[in-house]
Amino acid sequence: MGRLDKQTDYGATTKSIWIVDKPTKMVTFATAESFGEETVSVSGIPQIVAFGWTPGTDVKTRLHNSAADVANSLQFFQSLLADPIGGEKFYVTSITGYHGQAFDGFLHLAESAYSEHPGATELFRAHEVAHEWFGHRVGWRTYRDQWLSEALAEYAAMMFVQSTVRDGPKYFDEIT
Repeated sequence: MGRLDKQTDYGATTKSIWIVDKPTKMVTFATAESFGEETVSVSGIPQIVAFGWTPGTDVKTRLHNSAADVANSLQFFQSLLADPIGGEKFYVTSITGYHGQAFDGFLHLAESAYSEHPGATELFRAHEVAHEWFGHRVGWRTYRDQWLSEALAEYAAMMFVQSTVRDGPKYFDEIT
């Protein structure tokens, strides 16, 4: 998260310093021995930078597809909620494990989310994007209220799938 301020190579290791320009509740980072990176630029939203290691041979396509889904869902939610996301860049990376997590302007997506399963893949990615509104912009008072952000993010993601994915109404009905 943030912007690269300084990077120094020490042979087998690299040290980097990153600056986060705005106050943030959570900070994250991702590392990999080797990874790919794809960017998607769409007017009206931050540039999407998808990076990470993903299993399989076509890393470029897998990263591009995840970036495109994030861009599409950002546009959808901005329009639906009449609330622009702002910022210059929005980061998406693959992580080991079977979950996703949304940070302010940075998504961790399970490696399994880089395999295309119509309806389900878009739902998972859009759910994490929806947390930019339901979880970050609108939070909860106590942990007992946190379920609301999950419920709202899931329903918003379902609306995204219904409205934008081929056979979306069918997937929406299956999900509900």
